Amino acid sequence: MRRILIVAAMLSLLLHPSMTQAQTPSDTITPKPEYPVRYDISASAGPISYMGLSVLVLRAFMEGLAESLNGTPHRIDILGAYSLQGYFQTRPWLQLGGKAVLEGTKDIVFIDKEKTIEDYHFHIYSISLMPSIRFTYLHKPMVRLYSGLDAGVCLFWENNPKSENPYNTLIPAFNLTPLGLQVGRTWYGMLEFNFWSDAIVKAGVGYRFN
Repeated sequence: MRRILIVAAMLSLLLHPSMTQAQTPSDTITPKPEYPVRYDISASAGPISYMGLSVLVLRAFMEGLAESLNGTPHRIDILGAYSLQGYFQTRPWLQLGGKAVLEGTKDIVFIDKEKTIEDYHFHIYSISLMPSIRFTYLHKPMVRLYSGLDAGVCLFWENNPKSENPYNTLIPAFNLTPLGLQVGRTWYGMLEFNFWSDAIVKAGVGYRFN
């Protein structure tokens, strides 16, 4: 009798649905990654870069010297620094991409020493094209903090109707982002602090997508 009960118990266990149902690949649930791979594009603007500021100080000194020698009054207006950037997120903490930074000044030459009557004006622009790497050390659904490093080339060119030989100069470009802040999910606002080729302080908007 005991043997019969043991055999019956074993058969009931073998025939139970939870023991006999085979697991198929469709039953396996793969957890979604915490931070999906996404693309990131943004546009931003700031007053001037450290590179632009250094060039501005040098030109202001040189033009001030020329004004004192030949009496030609000048004024330099800052047009701002504008950037477009795009990134691909390879890890939750790492993004690879690139950025373009356009910056410019407007030089006004006056007839009178009071600088009220304009003779003519010209522009000097620079555009920096730089591959970029970004390290994110706070990665939350609504808030991201990051630092970045950019390196590439910068082209300076002059748009001067009075110059017979306007200059075009190609130089190395470099930029360090010690701190950047993004707030938002798909659409976000951003604030960055930069050193050298990008705006010293800039704000903008961005968009993330798969």
